[in-house]
Amino acid sequence: MQLNLILWLGVIIVVIAFIFTLMKLIVMATRNNGNSPISFGWIIAAWILGILLISGYFMIPGDLLDTPSTNSTATVEAATLQANTTQTAIAVASATDAVNATETAMAEAATAEANATQTAIMAASAADAANATETAMAEAATAEANATQTAADEGVELDLPPLADAIVIGPAGLRLRSGPGTNYNIIDTLNNGDTLIIQGRIANNDWIQVFADNPGLGWVYVPNLVQVNVALNDIPVVEPPPTPTPTSSPTPTVTPTVGYQYEFGPKLYEPKPWVVYPAGTVKEFMWEQYELGPDQYYSVRVVLDVGQDNPEPEACIHIQTREPKHFLTLECPEGSYYWSVVVATKLPEGGEHEWHEDSAKNHKNPFGIGVPHKNTPPGGGGGGDGNGGGGSGNCPGPDPDDC
Repeated sequence: MQLNLILWLGVIIVVIAFIFTLMKLIVMATRNNGNSPISFGWIIAAWILGILLISGYFMIPGDLLDTPSTNSTATVEAATLQANTTQTAIAVASATDAVNATETAMAEAATAEANATQTAIMAASAADAANATETAMAEAATAEANATQTAADEGVELDLPPLADAIVIGPAGLRLRSGPGTNYNIIDTLNNGDTLIIQGRIANNDWIQVFADNPGLGWVYVPNLVQVNVALNDIPVVEPPPTPTPTSSPTPTVTPTVGYQYEFGPKLYEPKPWVVYPAGTVKEFMWEQYELGPDQYYSVRVVLDVGQDNPEPEACIHIQTREPKHFLTLECPEGSYYWSVVVATKLPEGGEHEWHEDSAKNHKNPFGIGVPHKNTPPGGGGGGDGNGGGGSGNCPGPDPDDC
């Protein structure tokens, strides 16, 4: 019974050693670094222990452990000499068989160990080869990605078109003008998405000189209307061209002896209320158009606003025209002003000044020259619209009619 336990223990240890050998080979084949929690030293020790136990089973005679104890000595002595001789022969034969079996088991164990070692070496070589292949492929992919990124960073053989200096982004387009201001002539209207090449700028970067594909060279207003893709401060400042001389209808000569009949009525469009303009600004005044008779004119006045309780001072600017718009130079002292338009009808010689009985509402637009109007409501004021002074102001909005 004890020999069987030794044999089974040796077999179990050999089986466990075989299983751990397979696990070691699998781990080595699947992990790139080749490390595993199972050490080859423990596996080899298990193989040796199992082989020794199996060998010991075959080397120890079976009758040594199966022989009765010393208490059975009398029975042994009673055995016949023939029986002793026979038993001795059997024991010798059993010992010889055990030696042969042990040698065979040791040879088989050595062969199995050699095969396992060779298998482990082959598996390790295969794992190393797989790791080397994967490493080479990863390095090649990394090198290719680095080369692509370097080419993109250095701008080598890029398929993308070069980015334009500027792009029109105003929803309604933008007007190309002969100078940096709305008082310059309009060259053409640019469309949303048109690309521009920047040639120059004014000092505050509000207006830039550009070259457009079709119209050619001109000026455009930048804020909210043009997307600039270059550093404007690196663009040279260009001296604006001379401000064009405003053209208007001839102002009729007023004969002192001729009287006029005045009536309010035209709605006022530009300048809008509460806007502030620098002194000397050239501004286009616009109002509602009436059907005028042959002896009728628009009388346009810019007056210092001194309040209703004070007598109205003499107008700073007073012109007569038959057109519903006129360029005026605001050459008035700084202060609060308003402007208005009335329809004047020339009366026969000797007639007296009078107001028409059915006059419409007296429209007046307050604004400031050099300073805000004194009655400007909170949030109601605004800067000049850049119509004069070499384009030093801002455009009022994205409508191409404004810029």
